[in-house]
Parts: sequence; C-alpha cells; structure tokens
Amino acid sequence: ALIRDPAYRAIVEMYAGDQEAFDRSFAAAWYKLTSRDMGPVTRCIGPDVPPPQPFQAALPDPPRNPQVNYTHVNELVRGFIASGLEDGENYAALFVRLAWRCASTFRMSDYTGGCNGARLRLSPERDWPANRGLDDPLRLLGFIKNQYEDISFADLIVIAGNIAIEESGGLPMTFCPGRTDATDGSGSKFLEPTVMGTVNDTIPEVNDYVKLLGLTPREYVALSGGGHSL
Repeated sequence: ALIRDPAYRAIVEMYAGDQEAFDRSFAAAWYKLTSRDMGPVTRCIGPDVPPPQPFQAALPDPPRNPQVNYTHVNELVRGFIASGLEDGENYAALFVRLAWRCASTFRMSDYTGGCNGARLRLSPERDWPANRGLDDPLRLLGFIKNQYEDISFADLIVIAGNIAIEESGGLPMTFCPGRTDATDGSGSKFLEPTVMGTVNDTIPEVNDYVKLLGLTPREYVALSGGGHSL
C-alpha cells in the first residue's frame, strides 16, 4: 500500500532520498509514542528530554523569585467571603465550585488537564455549559492578581477553594504554590467532561469518569455532594 497509494508513495520516495529527514521524523514520532501518556514535559526526566513539544501543551515556567505575600492574599480571599455573606452572596460556594471545575479536567490516563494552567479562563473551557457562572469568582480573584503579578490564577483558584472549605467548617488545607497560567486553551481540546451530574448520566459513564479522575467512588461522592451542600 505504501508504494501503490499516490500520497504515501510520495512520502516513501521523500524519505528514501533523505535519511536525515527520516531519522528526525522517526525520532519525533517515537518520542510522542512513548511519552504521550506521561502528561506535561516536566514529568519527563533525564538529559535526553527534548524541548516541550506541541502535543504536551507546555506551560510557562513559574517566576524564580515570586514576590507574593500569601498571608495578605489569604486575608483578601476571606474578606471576599465575609463581604459576600453580608450582601447575600455565597462566595465560599462559588470558590469551591471554581476550584472543582478547574481540577475536573484531570485525566489519570495521560496526566493531562487539571488546574495547573487555569485554562477555564480561556476558550473552549470558559464556554462549556458546566462552567457557566464562574466569571464572578474569577473577577474577584482578578483584583488580587492585579496586586500580585507573580501569583498565577491557577494558584489563586486553589487558594480560594482551600480557604472556602476552611471557612465553611472544613479542616485546614495545605497549599503548595508553583502553578502557572496557560496563554491559550489548546490544551483543553479533548478534555470536556462527559458526565454532567444529571439524570442522563449512566452508571457506567459515571464509573468511567471517576476512574479517569483517579478518585475512589467515596471521594467523588464527597466532591459532588459537598459542592452542592455549600
């Protein structure tokens, strides 16, 4: 087939006359084949790791010496939650939902998705029906981002979710900084969740989705039920 099909024959003839081009293409294809399910390039270790490839949806490096007063950031988030209660707005619930929606794209099968990158700020994630109503909490976190350029929206979303849970009676949560923000939404192309939490979801679909997230059924019920209870 490779020598009889006109399109493939042209490729065969090209590589037959250029061994160096064949070696480059084969190396790129082999690297993608063996690392495609490893997730971000930062999970590839060793001296022979090439620069980030398009299929890895690489994120910018975090600042080397970030100038962020996390105590002040936490105070600002708590202030939003308190002021919301006075105005009849449950910002704690919105921050928890924001953090969950940001993390809900994670796939354990190939380590793509998740909150690193904060791609729900960008299309296509911001346009998904499941992410409607998240502009308000993002707008609030934008006020903090304007004060601290070195903090990412991804870290802010996690901080806000942690504090919202604590302020709602949950146990204290440890925060680990270092996430960065994606500059486009290309990494979200195939990550839209198929389970929407409606009566239309079948049991096999939910089970598959829970496994893809790397959660136990108990953990998924806690996430889903806990979010709605807030």
